[in-house]
Amino acid sequence: MNGFCRLGILSVLALALMACKAGWVQENTPTDQDLHAIFGVPDGDVYAVGAGGTVLRRKGGQWQALESDTEADLYGVWGTSDEHVVIVGENCTALEFNGEPAEPPDGGEMPPDLRALAVSGCTPDGDKIRIIRNIDGIEGGHVAAVGDPRYEDDVPSNNFFLYEGDQIRSTGNLGDRLLGVSTPIAGEIVVSGTNGFLRHHRDGSWMEARNLRLCPVALVDEACPLAEEDQIQPILWDVWVGENGQGAVVGTFGGVWEYPPPEEGAWLPVDTGIDGDLRGVHGHVLEREEGGSEVFAVGGYGAIFRVQDGKAKRQVSGSNEDFHGVWVSPSGSDVYVVGAKGTIVHLIR
Repeated sequence: MNGFCRLGILSVLALALMACKAGWVQENTPTDQDLHAIFGVPDGDVYAVGAGGTVLRRKGGQWQALESDTEADLYGVWGTSDEHVVIVGENCTALEFNGEPAEPPDGGEMPPDLRALAVSGCTPDGDKIRIIRNIDGIEGGHVAAVGDPRYEDDVPSNNFFLYEGDQIRSTGNLGDRLLGVSTPIAGEIVVSGTNGFLRHHRDGSWMEARNLRLCPVALVDEACPLAEEDQIQPILWDVWVGENGQGAVVGTFGGVWEYPPPEEGAWLPVDTGIDGDLRGVHGHVLEREEGGSEVFAVGGYGAIFRVQDGKAKRQVSGSNEDFHGVWVSPSGSDVYVVGAKGTIVHLIR
């Protein structure tokens, strides 16, 4: 065996060992566009979406670009299989991936990898760009999407949507600008947004909205001494709740609030030690006697936190790029984080 052959075999073995090594790994991607969201379908591949119509698919351990036929920035992705992935974004864009398209029988031009979905109730708002910002669902249950409202006489409308197979349809308005959505089990939906807005749909109706507030001064007897109007209403960028009803909400000022809120006393954030925005959150239900969930929260300047049992531990991924989205596999063995300049980091456990 000559030296070049030995070198080639050793290189392949080294790459294989790197791929299997536990810990955070930065993965190669075919784009330098900002990535905003990521999701893995059950027993299938992982999909990431971002600026300029970017759609990536991780297949066989490699990231490949899919042709979206749009230049719109994409912000949310969810699916049930490699033949059913739904993507949402700016200008009321909605796309669906149904697997690799078949080659035309006449040998003509191949169609795009994704097809456009109709979106009702999402008309433009003057010169303002309307964005559908997030989507989540349960197979056989609700699939909900949230985004920017349309304003009529300064009154917001049409910022909550349902995916109905052949279209995404606006079904009304909740609060102002919605940013996060989670569907823990069939029939339940949790949404988050600006001004500390948080609301839970259960048993066929929406529960009373909760507006989370931050106290800028020290608590007195576990309560804020300031009037509500003097407290800070954070932007709640994202929410994730597991099927056990436990999860987290993330937002401005490094805020991570474990979900559900306490029945009594102040709902205090977990101490992360940062004051920048946390933009994405996802997790998985722990298989242990005492229950609970393990959550990962991500944000600016490479911020990644593992949150569990009231504590947040900073992760070192090797990247200082701004992170926007995160997905955790149901078993917790894999965690993917996406961010600026096509960055994807992967925790293998």
